[in-house]
Amino acid sequence: MRLITIDASTKSVAFGIFIDGRLEKYGKINIQGKDIYEKCANTAHTLTSFARLYQIEKAIIEKPVYVNSPQVMMMLSIAQGALIGALAVGGVRKFEGVVPTAWASKIGVTSFTKAEKAMYGDAKRSPAWNKANLRDKRKQLVMDKVNDYFNINVTDNDIGDALGIGMAYLLTTEGR
Repeated sequence: MRLITIDASTKSVAFGIFIDGRLEKYGKINIQGKDIYEKCANTAHTLTSFARLYQIEKAIIEKPVYVNSPQVMMMLSIAQGALIGALAVGGVRKFEGVVPTAWASKIGVTSFTKAEKAMYGDAKRSPAWNKANLRDKRKQLVMDKVNDYFNINVTDNDIGDALGIGMAYLLTTEGR
């Protein structure tokens, strides 16, 4: 199986390419352009090339999480559509969306318990700071798992998430 896993935002596309269960390539594409349409068009060329070069058969893309801003949701929807279209033009025929909590739990990174939240929290800080701190802790746990599993040294949490999606797929489908 030739697979690409993607963690996308409106600013970048982190990816992992797997061939027959082996991590082949990974990285992050910083999206360039003056607006979301130009950004998607520019990124589409790279993803179409990846799909053709590596003869990708399947793409697993992290589903966007709900945000309160309709503008951000619209831009994420456009970006996801552009990704799928570009990969399809490149020859990908199978697509799957995955919820962040689902793939993370498959690699052993679950939601923090009340006790863990208290341990990582700081009562002197704002709720927003505490929420961001917990997010950073979770992202680091993902990177630690990915680095250990693939014997690499990823320091970018978006790439860590893209590879975490791939790791979850491998653990689920190959019984590793």
